[in-house]
Amino acid sequence: MGTVTAITTASSNRRQIEALSKVDVFLDTKGRESKNIRNSYHTALGHLSKFISTKYSKYDVETIVKPLISNEIDLYKFLDGFVSFESKRGLAVKTRIIHLGAVKSFLAYHDIDIIPSKFKNRVTPPRLYREDEEAQSVEDIRKIFLACNKRRLKPYLMSLKSSGPRAVEGLSIILKEVDFSTSPVKIHIRKQYSKTKVARDSFITDEAAECLKQWIEWKYRDRGKYRPRMVRAQTFELKARRFDLCGKVEYARA
Repeated sequence: MGTVTAITTASSNRRQIEALSKVDVFLDTKGRESKNIRNSYHTALGHLSKFISTKYSKYDVETIVKPLISNEIDLYKFLDGFVSFESKRGLAVKTRIIHLGAVKSFLAYHDIDIIPSKFKNRVTPPRLYREDEEAQSVEDIRKIFLACNKRRLKPYLMSLKSSGPRAVEGLSIILKEVDFSTSPVKIHIRKQYSKTKVARDSFITDEAAECLKQWIEWKYRDRGKYRPRMVRAQTFELKARRFDLCGKVEYARA
């Protein structure tokens, strides 16, 4: 019950934020290229709204802009308070960095200039410490392919390995975008599914191309005519006895 209430409350807050004219215009501007980008900014402003209602209760996301411009509210104290608010809520570091960037973008959109030197000295943003990632060895990749016994999955994995597209880009490839006449085989990735929204061509190895050919031949093989399964009379009678339908069958025959 508590989870349902929390979801309902969050959905209500999102609708209230989107109803604000300045917020709606800002979200439409940022979300022209991608709905996911719009949702990301929307979520960040939702967290900003919670912070404002906690620390500056007489304002909301829209009305807080004017006192920030007039310096009635200290801008850098406001941003540092938002960082502390997010940190206390236990959000992941990467999430807090994204939210802070979205808030700064919202303020800059409404002519609130953030001086980098002052921001650096007065606000302590979250830091993401990255660890060196170790690439998978050839032996590990070979084990993955040997363990894969699904006819559809194997050419997909081999295409990812040889041409290096993103997972969604690989899933979006259709038959006419694979050019077997070139060497090596060329695949075309449409701009709709590219992260950079730019179409590009990529190439796969001969081994991956052969695996892909086998999958295409199997998928479009001649399956012959459909032959319905014939039910033998003896089998039918056994099933009729099992479900106590013998009397009804005899009556139907008569």
